[in-house]
Amino acid sequence: MMKIFKTRKGTKIYKLLGGRSNIFLVDTGEQKLMIDSSHRLYASIIRSRLRKLSINHIDYLILTHTHFDHTGNAALIRNEFGAKTAVHHSEADYLRNGRSPLPRGVNASSRWILKHLGPIVVGTPVCNPCPADILLNNGDIFPDKNSSVSILHSPGHSEGSVCIIIDDEFCIAGDTVFGIFPWSSFPPFADDVELLEESRKKLAETHCHTFLPAHGRAVSRKLLLKSNKD
Repeated sequence: MMKIFKTRKGTKIYKLLGGRSNIFLVDTGEQKLMIDSSHRLYASIIRSRLRKLSINHIDYLILTHTHFDHTGNAALIRNEFGAKTAVHHSEADYLRNGRSPLPRGVNASSRWILKHLGPIVVGTPVCNPCPADILLNNGDIFPDKNSSVSILHSPGHSEGSVCIIIDDEFCIAGDTVFGIFPWSSFPPFADDVELLEESRKKLAETHCHTFLPAHGRAVSRKLLLKSNKD
C-alpha cells in the first residue's frame, strides 16, 4: 500500500516507490509532478503503481539530482507519460549524457564501501540519456508564480542537488537528507561535506515539519536539527 502525505492546503504526496530509491508523486489538484524516477530496474513496478492511481499523464518530472538511481527511468517517464523533465542547470549535461559521477564517502566507512564494494553496492552508474526541458535555479516557484511548490538548491551531495518544498510543510529532500539511520539524517556520501552542512542549515530555516528523503523513512524536523552541526 502506498503511503500518502497530505498538506493543510490539500496537496497529496504519494510515496510511489521505496526500496533502492524512493520516488514521490505530488498531486496539487491542478498538476501532477513526479520527484525522481529511481533505478531503471524498477520500470515495471513504477508503471504498475501509476496504473493503480489511474495516472496516464504526468506534467513534470523534477529530479533532485542526476545520480543513476534517481534518473534511471527519466526517459521512460518523459516518453510514456509526457512529463517535462526539470533538473538544476549545473547537472543538465549529466542527464543528457546518461552518466553522472558518483559522490564521495563522508567518513572512513563510506569511503571503504565505495572503494571495495562499489560495483556490488552501486551497480552500473549509467541510465538512458534524457534531455532536460526545464533548467532549475534556487528559489524557483515551480512551475509558475501561482504554485505552492518551490525549489531550494542544496549542493553538497552533488553540485546540482535540489530540494522541493511543498506548501511550506513538506520537503522532498533527495539525498540531502537520509532516512536510513534512526540516530542521524546526515548522508553517508557527498561531494562536498561543508556545502552539504550549509544546505541542511537552509532546510532548517524553512517551515517544513517533515522531510521525505530518497532513501529510507520520513525524517522529522527534530531529527534534522539533531543531525546538523552547529
